[in-house]
Amino acid sequence: METNALWLWVAAGLSLFTFALHSFATRHDIVQPLLEADLHRVSKYTHYYCWHMVTITLFAMAVFYAVAAQFPSAWELAAVSTGLAMAFALWSIALVVWKRQKMFELPQWTLFIVISAAGAMGFI
Repeated sequence: METNALWLWVAAGLSLFTFALHSFATRHDIVQPLLEADLHRVSKYTHYYCWHMVTITLFAMAVFYAVAAQFPSAWELAAVSTGLAMAFALWSIALVVWKRQKMFELPQWTLFIVISAAGAMGFI
């Protein structure tokens, strides 16, 4: 399958940016309150574990896009990352609508839509 390496590099950069934003900018707003919350330890550390799963997934997406950009025969890695970004965007929007939140109170969807658009462009 032919891929457009430039768009896959863009998707890699956007994924890396999202990884950095998630890892460093949200620590005080998301992680610290979670760890200080009066929750049962199993619930608290399960949520903390999930936060780290997102961190690992975002980094892996950046790596997958970069590998696919460098080696077109690895296009499946970009396809998986694009599918994940699309699924995360859709779930984020669904959660906002379902729980009647404001779109920019839970803005993750914006990042994932942009990543998935760049990833999809890599296949055009």
